[in-house]
Amino acid sequence: MSRPRLASTPHSARLGVASLTAVALAMALAGCGDVGHAAIPVAAKVNADEIPLHQLDSLVAQRPGVSADQLEKARRETLELLVDQELAAQMALKKRLDRTPDVINSLNAARREILARSYQASLVAELPPPTDAQVRQYYAAHPLLFARRRVYALREIAMPVKDAPVVALEKVAQTAPMEKIEAWLRGQQMIYTSTASARPAEQILPAVLDALDGLRPGQTAVVETGQGVFVVRLVAARAEPLDQIAAAPQIRRLLAGQNAREVVTRDLRQLKDRARIEYANEFVGSGNYGQATVVARAETQAPAGFYPGARSRR
Repeated sequence: MSRPRLASTPHSARLGVASLTAVALAMALAGCGDVGHAAIPVAAKVNADEIPLHQLDSLVAQRPGVSADQLEKARRETLELLVDQELAAQMALKKRLDRTPDVINSLNAARREILARSYQASLVAELPPPTDAQVRQYYAAHPLLFARRRVYALREIAMPVKDAPVVALEKVAQTAPMEKIEAWLRGQQMIYTSTASARPAEQILPAVLDALDGLRPGQTAVVETGQGVFVVRLVAARAEPLDQIAAAPQIRRLLAGQNAREVVTRDLRQLKDRARIEYANEFVGSGNYGQATVVARAETQAPAGFYPGARSRR
C-alpha cells in the first residue's frame, strides 16, 4: 500500500494541497499494492517510491481552465508538486511523524471524509437527470430570473440580523436619502456596509429580488433575510431576459443539486434510523437530521444568488 503524502507548496504550482492530500489518501485506501506493480505506468520515482501516471493525470484534470496548449506545462508543474510532496512524506515517515496523535487523527478524519463522500457520490450518480418537463416548470415558476430577468443598478446598506432596528429603519428609509440613512445608523452605533453596484437578477438574494420587483427607480425597500438586513434603493434597471433554451443548462444544474441534496439527506436519515448511535453525556440531544453535505458541488450547485428562506419588508 502506498503511503499518504504530505504537502509541499512551491509557488509555481497552483493546485491546492488539500486536493493532493485527499487524492494521495484515496490511493492508499485503494490498496494499490494488490495490483501488479509492472502494470502501472509511472510518472516519476522518488527514492524507492513511485508516483503513478494515472494519479498525475487525475490531478491535472481537476485543474480548471487548462487549455490544450497549457496541458504539458500543467502536467510538469503538478508532477513537481507531487515529487515535493513525496519527499516530505518520506521524511515524515523517517521521523515517525505518522505515529504522532495529530497526524493519526488527521489521517483518520481524511479517510472518513473520503469514504463518506465516495458513498454519497455513488448515491448521486444513480439519479436520473432532470427532465425537460421539470426544466419548463422551474422556468415558468421563476420569471424574475428568466423571462423577466433584469440587470439592476443599486445602492445598498447591509448589516447583521442581530440587533438590527428593522421597524425604525423602515420608517427612516421611507423618505430619507441613503446618506441620511447611513448617518442615522451611525448615530445608532450600528455596524453596516454601504455599496453601489450593477448586478443581474441571478446574483441577487431572492427576497431582495422580490422587493425590487415592486419598486420604481428612486424607491427604497428594507429586506430582512437570514443573511442580514438590507436597505436597497433601486437606481435603474434594464431588461435582459433569458429564454428557456438559454436558461436550461443553469436550471438543470440547480435541479440536479436539489435532487442530490434530497437523496443524500433521505439516505442519511434512514441510516441513522437503523444505526445505534450513543452520544456522550454532554452531547445528548444533539443528534439531528441537518442538511447533508453533498458531493460534486461544482456540478450540482445552485445558480449564484439562490438563497431560500427570506422575507422582505417595504
